[in-house]
Amino acid sequence: MDKPPITNAAKLPWPQDRAGMTSQLKREGCRAIGRMGGNPERFDVVLQVLRVLAHHAEAKLTEQSHSKEEAVLKLAQVRVLHEEMNDQQAMAMENSLHRQKDALDLRLVAIRSRKADAKRQWEEVLRRRAAGEDDNELEDARAQQGIGSAIR
Repeated sequence: MDKPPITNAAKLPWPQDRAGMTSQLKREGCRAIGRMGGNPERFDVVLQVLRVLAHHAEAKLTEQSHSKEEAVLKLAQVRVLHEEMNDQQAMAMENSLHRQKDALDLRLVAIRSRKADAKRQWEEVLRRRAAGEDDNELEDARAQQGIGSAIR
C-alpha cells in the first residue's frame, strides 16, 4: 500500500542543512506553493521557477568551484614564490657563513704560521745560548712574544 503524498510542509523530509542556507528558500517555496490555489498554470510557474533556480545553482557551483580553484592556485603560486625567496635567502646566508669560515680558516693559518715563526725564533735563541753566541735579552723577549724579524 502506497503512502499518500505529504501536503503538510512541516512533515516533508527536508535534507539536513547545517549551514542554514536553505531555510528561507524552503519557507518562501512553501508559501508560493500554498498560494497556487489548485491552479495548474500557477503550478507550472512554480515548477519553472524551481527549474531556473536549479540551473542557476548548477551554474553558480561551477563558477564558485572554478574561482576557488583559481584562488587555491594563486595561493600555491604565492607560497612557491615565498619558498623560493626563503631558499635564496638561506643560500645567501649559507654562502656568507662559508665565506666567514674561509676567512677564519685563513686567520688560523696566519696565526699558526706566526706561532711557528715564533717557535723557530725561540729555538734559534736557545741554540745560540747553547753555542755560547750573543745573548741578547731583547731578542729573547721578541722571540718569546713572536714579534720581530725571524732569525734564520
